[in-house]
Amino acid sequence: AYCYAGEAFTQLLGPPADRDALLMRASGAYAPLYWGGVLLTIVPPQLLWWRRFRTNGVVGTVVCALVLAGTYLAYLSVVVAGIQRDHLAVAGATYAPTLAEAALLIGTAGLF
Repeated sequence: AYCYAGEAFTQLLGPPADRDALLMRASGAYAPLYWGGVLLTIVPPQLLWWRRFRTNGVVGTVVCALVLAGTYLAYLSVVVAGIQRDHLAVAGATYAPTLAEAALLIGTAGLF
């Protein structure tokens, strides 16, 4: 939570391009990716404050998987929202993964 707040504070007080990038991620077309990443990296670890959950291996595995998914969503929101910016040469419409990209994602997830 502290890192997300620090990032937002730094970008809001920084150059206009940084502020626009943050606002685009937080309220643009890919806002669900950004907020999903924020929630999944902040909320599940809060279960570990209770000893009963902290000592349970299944809960630890689920928390780890949720944090991993949240981190992936956060990175994806940065990359995909950055592609959408109009000052880039590759800017275009809303991104949708191709079949090949989805197969690569599923294949790499299958390695774990």
